[in-house]
Amino acid sequence: MRSTVQVDAPVKNKRLVRLCRSGRARPDSVDHRPTARESELIALIALGHPNKIIAYELGISPNTVRAHIGNIMRKYKLRNRTQIAMLLTPMIKPAAAAVSRHR
Repeated sequence: MRSTVQVDAPVKNKRLVRLCRSGRARPDSVDHRPTARESELIALIALGHPNKIIAYELGISPNTVRAHIGNIMRKYKLRNRTQIAMLLTPMIKPAAAAVSRHR
């Protein structure tokens, strides 16, 4: 049985504010806006898709997905997929979330 830990919303929001203030996500900087491909990946990560599904949706290999995720983490100084989803999803255009290629 898996135990779940619930975090109060104000506590979670405080953590996000600290991450933003620490310079981990820089939405105001033109240089740090996600590219079109990064936006597609961010949208699929936010939906909770694993690398294999993201690869299928975008028509690329799972290793390429892993490389893109690593690049996003380095670019925004993030540590995991949850931070990508929570901090970068507000930065992407809504159209990126609807992209699906099924090659």
